[in-house]
Amino acid sequence: MLYLDQAFGFSTSNISLAGIWLAKLIYLLQPYIYLFIFPILIIITSGVILWIWEFGQPLRQIDLETIFQDLKELPIILVFIVLSAQIYGYIEHHYILPVSGWGQHIYLWHMVLHSPLWLRFILAILLKDLIAYSYHLAMHHNMTFWRSHKWHHMQDQMYWLKGNKNSLVAKFIAKWDLIGFVLLGIPLNLTLIFVTAYSFFTFFVHSNIQWQPWMKYVEWVLVTPRYHMVHHSSNIDLQKKNLGDLFTFCDRIFGTYVNPETLDIKQQKFGILPKEPLTLRDILGV
Repeated sequence: MLYLDQAFGFSTSNISLAGIWLAKLIYLLQPYIYLFIFPILIIITSGVILWIWEFGQPLRQIDLETIFQDLKELPIILVFIVLSAQIYGYIEHHYILPVSGWGQHIYLWHMVLHSPLWLRFILAILLKDLIAYSYHLAMHHNMTFWRSHKWHHMQDQMYWLKGNKNSLVAKFIAKWDLIGFVLLGIPLNLTLIFVTAYSFFTFFVHSNIQWQPWMKYVEWVLVTPRYHMVHHSSNIDLQKKNLGDLFTFCDRIFGTYVNPETLDIKQQKFGILPKEPLTLRDILGV
């Protein structure tokens, strides 16, 4: 019987030493591995569902080259997700939570915090939508904020995976629309359920699926793919419309609503025209 060192020319003691170092490395990286697992699982689950839908009812033909490029950039997006979450988590723990604790001594705030959980949960979602609408509006009217959002609008072919393509700064800004969940005392498990559902919803509204008649009824309340595609038009005026994140309420209230049925989808182009090369500043959002 051949031993490993005879068969392959290396010592089993070296294998043991390498195994020990590998185990130590995995132990040190374990917290960060867990941070990556959650977004990866969401992306895989969303991708399977939406790719099947897009394959069965495609709105437009998507080039394989575009998909491969997006897959190559996916590790960057995952790093941005984890890094922005870590930065926000630090700020939340050291600054937001203490402020939330002081707020409990204010009578009206005390009453809000002791209202039913279902009511606080709805308020947190509505507040999230209002905050997201506000900074999205700023991104399209202020050049400094636009730098953080530009990469997201450089996509000339739209399908589900484009929903996650945001700069590092934009990822960090987006974390702040969840502040209502902290201030309103929403339990972490319920917040994670919402974040999971919202992540899928984000992919969904960017998906390359045919516009369906039922979407016009859903749009009285929720954003749909056709509703959001108006916003991704290469027409700069339309890019300032349909800014809603979850709901269509803010667009209707603040005058940024455009009915998708007034546009000819076959004539619409996506992205920024004229095309610009992607730069490191676009990726970082600075």
